[in-house]
Amino acid sequence: MGTTRHSLTNSVSHAAIGQLQRLGVDTVFGIPGVHNQGLYDALIDSPDIRSIVSRHEQGAAFMADGYARASGRVGVCFVITGPGLTNAATALGEAYADSVPLLCVVTCYREPLVGRTRRLHDLKNQSQLLSGLVKETFRVATPQDIGSALEAALQKAVAGRPGPVAVEIPLEFLDIEAEPETALASAVLGATSTSGARRTQTAYQEPPESAEALQMLEAGKLPVVIVGGGATRAAGQVIDFVDRLQALVVSTAAGKGIVPHRHPLNLGAWLKATEVQKLIARADPLIMLGTEWSPTDLGEHPVSLPANTIRLNTDTDIPPISGVTIRAEVGPTLAAWTLKLAQRKPYTDQMNVANLRATTLREPRRWPTEVPGYLEAMHNILAQDAIIVNDMNTLSYAAVERYPSNAPGTFFFPRGYGTLGYALPAAIGARSACPDQQVVAICGDGGFLFSSEELATAARYGMNLPIVIWNNHSFGAIRATRSAAYGRSVDDDLLNPDFVRLAEAYGCHGVRVTDPAGFSVELSAALVRSGPTLIEIDAPL
Repeated sequence: MGTTRHSLTNSVSHAAIGQLQRLGVDTVFGIPGVHNQGLYDALIDSPDIRSIVSRHEQGAAFMADGYARASGRVGVCFVITGPGLTNAATALGEAYADSVPLLCVVTCYREPLVGRTRRLHDLKNQSQLLSGLVKETFRVATPQDIGSALEAALQKAVAGRPGPVAVEIPLEFLDIEAEPETALASAVLGATSTSGARRTQTAYQEPPESAEALQMLEAGKLPVVIVGGGATRAAGQVIDFVDRLQALVVSTAAGKGIVPHRHPLNLGAWLKATEVQKLIARADPLIMLGTEWSPTDLGEHPVSLPANTIRLNTDTDIPPISGVTIRAEVGPTLAAWTLKLAQRKPYTDQMNVANLRATTLREPRRWPTEVPGYLEAMHNILAQDAIIVNDMNTLSYAAVERYPSNAPGTFFFPRGYGTLGYALPAAIGARSACPDQQVVAICGDGGFLFSSEELATAARYGMNLPIVIWNNHSFGAIRATRSAAYGRSVDDDLLNPDFVRLAEAYGCHGVRVTDPAGFSVELSAALVRSGPTLIEIDAPL
């Protein structure tokens, strides 16, 4: 181990960056600080890894989230020990709740002093904090461990139910010379795991519960499929399976687009609709694909699952249900089932999908009557594979049910953790991952100010990114639910800045619209503009 200096090209930081590059990482999001400057110095010598610098660590982690959802690869963020990590904590919690593979590389002190926080940026117990936010934390014990720790972390992020992981690197290691065996170990590990940032494809093995599931599929009379985000990368197999059975399909918010909305058997993301819940209750069988059956998807009146339910999921932590629970990959399992059901006569006694859609559309909703017009305008303009990145706001709540998604992995919604401030930074991450696809962020006026500083990031990197703000001058959704529950409301009104002038101050284009026609004009212009555009919708309550 050599002496400390700041211009080594074979430092432990260089070994770390080299290992990330070998493992397929091409973009990192973060903020350089005094406690991770070695990593950023090493990035200078690795031009194949792009660095996107955010204006807040929460934004960096949300960007990594958006990058992961858009690309199907692990999103990576760099944060410093202490405040960098605590700033990123909310985004890590969102990634955990929504099963998003994310790697947080965070520095630490080599020997934590539990109960003594006298060093700059130190936490009382950083590892314990991380344990409540990520699937697993890998703490680098020696400089020689850096390569194996990063590889193990990336594999863990995509194994089973995907999620965030963290690698803690002691500050004392960053700027020291890496011993030859450190670099060698990294090279060997990298050479054997070049796909470490993606889910590894393994040979299909028939789950032992498949026989029972196939019997239920053979004997059933009204098959209904609920498709969730865990099936995003298996869209082709899901569609083949649905077509073979002629099964009706309902999606969760995370599952939108896996079966295209235009598919004749797709009912849409209407899990909260009364008629759809009645249909699910009498499904025979109900087939749940890649969904945890989250309460946030079901609303205030969750439906009971029928006894003959088949649940297919990689998550080993989901509770058992009545019926059959199979913990396996959705894609290969469905492909095998579709082949085995090839001789089965498709179900023909189905409900009329068009009538059911019309019935659900007539159910009363809490959003203003103007909302569908804006969503229709957006759908008419955007490409079929455009990525919609939502925050928690009135327009996005309506979009879950009303926006017709036709491509998998194109509708992002932070529903699992339900945090505000997600849309803008996650859209920046998605734009970084998919520069050839249209990306649109949908925010509310309340949530937008949680991360509005990332306008500077979008402007700095010249991102062609429309940012839509539904401005009802309030925490509108909270007002609606509180008024419904208590008959009155308080502290929901907001005093907002002039969003158009705010955008212009950051170097973005800003415009205000008052109706869907004006919105159409400005969204079309934003999609061909060479930088970000903030479109404020002057919305009713």
